[in-house]
Amino acid sequence: MSESTDRIWELIAGKLHCELDNEELTQFEEWMEEPDNRKLFERAEKIYRGFMPVQKLLGVNRNHSWERIERRIIRPDFSFRRKVFSYAAVLISVCCLCSLLWFYLSNNTNKQEYVEIRTTQGKLTKVVLMDGTKVWLNSKSSFRYPKEFKGVDRKVFLNGEAFFDVAKDKRHPFKIETRKFEIGVLGTKFNVLSFNDEIRGEVVLVSGSLKLSKENGNTLAFLKPGQKAVIEKGTVCVSNVKTDFTSEWIDGRVVFDNERIEVIVQKLERWFNVKIYFADESLKGYRFSGTIIKGKPLSQTIKAFELIAPVNFSYVEHSKGEAEIIVTKK
Repeated sequence: MSESTDRIWELIAGKLHCELDNEELTQFEEWMEEPDNRKLFERAEKIYRGFMPVQKLLGVNRNHSWERIERRIIRPDFSFRRKVFSYAAVLISVCCLCSLLWFYLSNNTNKQEYVEIRTTQGKLTKVVLMDGTKVWLNSKSSFRYPKEFKGVDRKVFLNGEAFFDVAKDKRHPFKIETRKFEIGVLGTKFNVLSFNDEIRGEVVLVSGSLKLSKENGNTLAFLKPGQKAVIEKGTVCVSNVKTDFTSEWIDGRVVFDNERIEVIVQKLERWFNVKIYFADESLKGYRFSGTIIKGKPLSQTIKAFELIAPVNFSYVEHSKGEAEIIVTKK
């Protein structure tokens, strides 16, 4: 085994025996952030718990045992040989159990193979999963899914925005994990917006039913068709919305219905790969209704906003050729 692999198994063993110090515990928690690593630990823990009938053997203090043996060597008695064999048997049992655990995990860790897709600025991608589920991935988003669904559920990972048309399978729920929340469905259509670097996330349900949960499994909300959930800092707000235009962005059109300009600006930043700032924080609360055609130039888009909104968009050029846009009040 490599040195890094040895270290991983040392951390796993330390966690199972509650022997990690603060620094090691931090390393272990960072390692556990990866879904595959979490599954590996869960398998190890399951096997470890299965050895509970022999837990007394695993709990033996080996140093203390050998100290007692050494004292017997200095002060021999008739039970010395029997004691030595008893402690040796304990140590052999521990070694055998550790070897068995390593062998089992090495040969039975059915590691899932994943595919990851990333979309660049202004680009859209469609993916069809092996179960027939269709996924449309919006600009500057990433989507990770297994080549083959195994186990009791169909779990995928999203950072960004995507529209899902999930194939029905009552025996295997479809789950989407983001950094802010987790979604569970059987067969339905819905839109998910959850970028890792943004505080706010949202889910709009078009058809079917949907369960929204925290990372720890606690339920946030159950959505019905025509409902939108906005998740921010661990809290959720559910409201009724029109879903006629929820997936319009797939065809290059985005319809805003009384939407805050702050949310609209975030979308413009992703589509055109530009930073937009507000000169006055109060401007973020303005609301607009209208349609944006994604294929149009940014200059044309912001001119349209200036015609219908009490704001101006000003370009600021930097020495490195980069540009920023400042939103000011008229």
